[in-house]
Amino acid sequence: MKYWKFEAHTNSSINSCVPFKDNYILTGGGNDFSLKLFDLKAIGNNPENYSGLEFPKVHSNSINAIDISSTYDFVASASNNSIIIQDVMSQTKLYQVKNLSTSALDTKIDGPIQSSSNNDEVLDCKILNDSLISTCGVNHRLNLFDLRQRNQYYPVYSLNLGDDNLNCIAVNDNYHLLSVGSSNGILFTIDFRNSNLIQDTHDTAIINIAKYEDDHNLISFNNGTVELFDGVHCKSVTSYNRNNGDPYNLSYKLNSQYITSTNRFVSGTDYGIINIFKFNAKTGETRIERELSIETTITSKTKIKTNNDKSDTNSSKILSYINYTESTNQLISTSGNGFIHVWDYVF
Repeated sequence: MKYWKFEAHTNSSINSCVPFKDNYILTGGGNDFSLKLFDLKAIGNNPENYSGLEFPKVHSNSINAIDISSTYDFVASASNNSIIIQDVMSQTKLYQVKNLSTSALDTKIDGPIQSSSNNDEVLDCKILNDSLISTCGVNHRLNLFDLRQRNQYYPVYSLNLGDDNLNCIAVNDNYHLLSVGSSNGILFTIDFRNSNLIQDTHDTAIINIAKYEDDHNLISFNNGTVELFDGVHCKSVTSYNRNNGDPYNLSYKLNSQYITSTNRFVSGTDYGIINIFKFNAKTGETRIERELSIETTITSKTKIKTNNDKSDTNSSKILSYINYTESTNQLISTSGNGFIHVWDYVF
């Protein structure tokens, strides 16, 4: 196994990350408001002197979420209450849409969007196909935007889901099942084929979802628990705590991944460790298999404000986004101080 790292965003956290085409990743910055594209294969040959491709800056605040189309033609990035679409090849801005609350749905927006509202802040966005984008956020609404209607800046469909923040969206490979996780612990799933809305209630806030075959959802909770949930039979398959210990409240959104071919789970932590768990499908037990540690880089300029406003937080140890690519046997993780950590030949 080979470990290496590089600085993707200088003096800035990485708030969002999307891998694609095995070797490429897109990252959205916190303090620098930047969207960047990196070729991991090229960086691995010279990690000290590779800066990546920076898109023209189109946001004036942190980028909360990004997604790329299935054809890799365009990318959507969300900041405040605006979602901006950019061409990947030319990095040009194509168009912009706006997340709206219930009271604003009847108000047509004519022209460029200047204003923003914390009540309409977007926390996640997903591209469903080449013309449809979904968003969720602080205003408790799942919004759908039709990109074919270039002159319409507001959603073509809006659904109120509960009374708390909607933190994350996940869709299955066929795009007929869409799930949304809320801060009050409800997993909302929309079956577009049958026009059904399903609700599964959990005890604590949902901060991340990943969908797998047969409507299996890997749900990350705010108390550190990660659960593989069978959406068809509405039952838990297995669960574990990402820190391999007692539950504790997280101050950041951390994701997890299920490697279905080997029945492994990979989870980041906020103390500089990636934990790898092994799932026994026969017994339903999940146990720790390995720990991967990072080389930390402490910088006083990269502070992340937590819910408790702990100014002494070591942001370099916050491993908020992880992803394993089986075809290259490579594991990556972003850290709160702008670095990307890479493990080659991890299994």
